[in-house]
Amino acid sequence: MSRKRSFKGSVTVEASLALPIFLLGFVLILSLVQIIRTESIVQHSMNRMAVELSEYCYAADKLSLTEAIQKSNMTIGEAVENITEMSGIMDDETCDDAEGTAVITELTEFLLGDTADMGLNGPIVEKLCHTLMPKYINEDKDVADRYLEKLSGIKISDIDFRYSTILKDGKSIKLTAIYELKLNTFGFFKEKGITFTMQNTAGTAAWLTGMTRKETEEEEPEETEEEEKREPTKWDIVSVKDRGTAWIDEIQSENPGKAVASGKGIHLYDSSGVFTAVHSVNVFSVSYSKYDSSLSGAQAYTLDEKGFKAVLNKYARKIKENTKNIGSEIKMEDGTVKTILTKNKKSGLIIIIPEEAKENKELYDKIIETGKKVSEEQKIEIEFTFREKAL
Repeated sequence: MSRKRSFKGSVTVEASLALPIFLLGFVLILSLVQIIRTESIVQHSMNRMAVELSEYCYAADKLSLTEAIQKSNMTIGEAVENITEMSGIMDDETCDDAEGTAVITELTEFLLGDTADMGLNGPIVEKLCHTLMPKYINEDKDVADRYLEKLSGIKISDIDFRYSTILKDGKSIKLTAIYELKLNTFGFFKEKGITFTMQNTAGTAAWLTGMTRKETEEEEPEETEEEEKREPTKWDIVSVKDRGTAWIDEIQSENPGKAVASGKGIHLYDSSGVFTAVHSVNVFSVSYSKYDSSLSGAQAYTLDEKGFKAVLNKYARKIKENTKNIGSEIKMEDGTVKTILTKNKKSGLIIIIPEEAKENKELYDKIIETGKKVSEEQKIEIEFTFREKAL
């Protein structure tokens, strides 16, 4: 009898331990399903937006807006005022609603503006995407916002389309959406849950009549101007890992005598006993800054000090841990092995930031100030270097 009671008691104890873990796992799976559903909704909307924007390009091209308006000596303002009447002569129904008129208006301003050679990007494309996206979730924008917020805690305005382009190469539409979703862990792992930075992309060829704008420019050399497109930089590398490797290679090539062989999480070592790691932080990404679409360039960004400080602390803790784990020798990139003579090991960070950050004094000052705070708190050396363009 006592054995049966003991057995029943052990089952009860095991169940009381296993049941909460099972329930937590079940709820986490449900939360993960919501994240996947949100990503699916965003992806579907972007695919449809890419196709719709392609149709608007056709509308603008079919109407020959640039040529017609320039010949009539209209200003951009006058062209925009007449846009509804102009769209009314189309056979297609693309421009019958207010959203279509808004998109054609943006395209008209773009085609007549000074930046037409560079394609549509930044705030203009973001505005277009925010205008078009709601109807692919619900016909009522407010309902679409509430649905998305209830599902994942974000609104359409929280989705960052700044890295999307229209006709940048003269013939294609490339949409990129960046947003953050939170996995609720109910107090486990992290108090506020685990945040994922999501990125969705969609692309299609623009629907144009005849030649592309780039081909037209080649046929009319008297109207060509020097293109202001910036050359691709390391910040354009999509993979964070590959971009980090590119920056590490550059810094190590500038310090050949200090370059450490890969595998230790340490990239530079000098005889004074400083172990340094190299990292890049794009302060213009949604994780580290807030964006004001009414401004342009670096001036449109305000540093999210909390997010920036968090990533610096993360890198600081990692290099300190890697420094602590180094033994009495370290292998260098050139194959030599250096003996570590000093017992007073020091840790350091080289943080690479886009060079445009220096154009915004407030942004630049906050970067330096946050770096000093982390340096003092973590007791490590932090050096910022501003390289290449990201915008």
